[in-house]
Amino acid sequence: MKLNHFKLFLPQILEKRYLKRISYEFKALYYGYIKKKKNKRLFEHDWKNKHINRHGIINKGIFRIKELKNNCNYLEIGCDRDQNFNAVALEEEFKTGVDPNSGGTVRDTSDNFFNQNKDLFDVIFVDGLHHYEQCQKDVINSIKNINNYGIIFIHDLLPRDWKIEHVPRCNESWSGDVWKVAIELNESENIDFYIADIDSGVGCAFVNKKSNYKNMKSELINKNYDYFLDNIRKCNLIHPNNLLKIISTFNFDLK
Repeated sequence: MKLNHFKLFLPQILEKRYLKRISYEFKALYYGYIKKKKNKRLFEHDWKNKHINRHGIINKGIFRIKELKNNCNYLEIGCDRDQNFNAVALEEEFKTGVDPNSGGTVRDTSDNFFNQNKDLFDVIFVDGLHHYEQCQKDVINSIKNINNYGIIFIHDLLPRDWKIEHVPRCNESWSGDVWKVAIELNESENIDFYIADIDSGVGCAFVNKKSNYKNMKSELINKNYDYFLDNIRKCNLIHPNNLLKIISTFNFDLK
């Protein structure tokens, strides 16, 4: 009986999936041709030949903090199906995951969470709504809720083409325009910032109580994919092996 029910339900799942894909195709045509947002330029990457992902980078940061402090409180913004949250090598009591829809440990928006939060964290991973303004708020709130020093990781900073970058969303794979936060972090005071050229782009910001985020919204809000391609490599875009070495040796005491 259960198998028969599954067979009946399966076409509905497939139908919903394909309808979503078709919807994205129509949106891409609309924004690409009618709104003339189509861009032939691409972000050149070689991610398949780099055998590390965001899970490994984040765990490296956690191990470094534990080495220095003997413990680590971890926060994740945007958990989805817990692909990353479950891969974090910490006991459950030291992990907090915030998502309004699924995954994690707190079912709420990041704005509501930060408004009520009284805890401090050592490592924070921001992977929530892929809109520049929301990601900016999440990063600024993360800096305010960091311990005396810590690391903030940000996902999806390297969209491969204009459809993956476009807001509103018009593609199944989507990074949005959160790359603008990378531009701001690179210009901020008392923040050492890098982007690992893997896994849709993994940003790493070493922050402390003296860190001062540079809000460049008036300059960046209307910037497009061409601006991203022309400027993102200026934001300390490095091989993941080099970022791992930096995390292993970063001296927070000098900041």
